[in-house]
Amino acid sequence: MDSMQFNKIAGAVLLTVLIGFVITEVSHILVHPGSHGEVAYPVPEIAEDGAAPAEEEAPSLAVLLANADASAGASDFNKCKACHTIEEGGPNKVGPNLFGVLHNDIASHGGFAYSPVLSDMEGEWTFEKLDAFIANPRGYAQGTKMAFAGIKDAEDRADLLLYIRSFGDADAALPEPEAPAATEGEAAPASEDGDARQPANDGAAPAADQPADNAAEQTENGEAATSE
Repeated sequence: MDSMQFNKIAGAVLLTVLIGFVITEVSHILVHPGSHGEVAYPVPEIAEDGAAPAEEEAPSLAVLLANADASAGASDFNKCKACHTIEEGGPNKVGPNLFGVLHNDIASHGGFAYSPVLSDMEGEWTFEKLDAFIANPRGYAQGTKMAFAGIKDAEDRADLLLYIRSFGDADAALPEPEAPAATEGEAAPASEDGDARQPANDGAAPAADQPADNAAEQTENGEAATSE
């Protein structure tokens, strides 16, 4: 290989390296990497022990009703007006008149032909039953003629139930929210005289203001006997 041929090969190699370097620099100038966009599906955070965080418990129907708004329920009832009336003495339409429906027997409104699945149901329309029925009519009563998709939002249903209650059932008592369970370490509930109830303490010394001669004495069979 003569020097001329070697120079040509070396020049070609250097030219290739130079072209690659120029392309890399130009690409960095033209393209500016930016921050990532919003995550399409966020992954739930994992606790240190590997367990997924517990989901917040949804409020109970009693809590929702305690905070419901009947005027908002009047707006929600517009979805029902095509099939129902609610005023006292109102006519049946595609569905029965709903005046006084709360705590009334299921499928008992006069002059309306109910579907067999509702006619065979026993009991009365409680808040809980109406809530479940309004949420998913066909899921609650499979075979019902009520062609309504239901109201999925629990707060909207509570508003609607409070509105329905105002027509003939204004005196119907709302469900009582359950009292939160006492957790370990919480103070015991107060007694009627306002003092906190103290747990029994086996083997504790008698109170300071109790006379010593009134303290309990141990009998032979192990039972405490108080002095007279």
